[in-house]
Amino acid sequence: MKTKFIASALVVGFGLFTASVAIADMTREQVKAELADAKRSGDIVAQGERGFKLNELYPNSYPAKPVTATLTREQVKAELADAVRSGDILAIGGNQERKLNELYPSRYPTTDEMNPNRYSSYSNK
Repeated sequence: MKTKFIASALVVGFGLFTASVAIADMTREQVKAELADAKRSGDIVAQGERGFKLNELYPNSYPAKPVTATLTREQVKAELADAVRSGDILAIGGNQERKLNELYPSRYPTTDEMNPNRYSSYSNK
């Protein structure tokens, strides 16, 4: 019992120490601006709601967070073309959640057949 208390106290103490070091690098104006932004976006933990943020509990009351694309349009098109060619897309209809290459394996090439470098070890030198 005493060991658990000491361990908990050490963890809390270390957490407070590291938090105070991070906060010490910010000016008062930066902290106020960050708090105002968190209030505006609902990015503050609601009281008594088990750690949910206000924007999670009431999403219609706060502006949506901007979504940034990680892939270009060309990259998405290339991935889709590869998935269609290999049958690596979900079959539509029915209650099955299987990929086309699982339902109809004879219609799609295997991974080795799709690899353009599959014969690289047999090159003429």
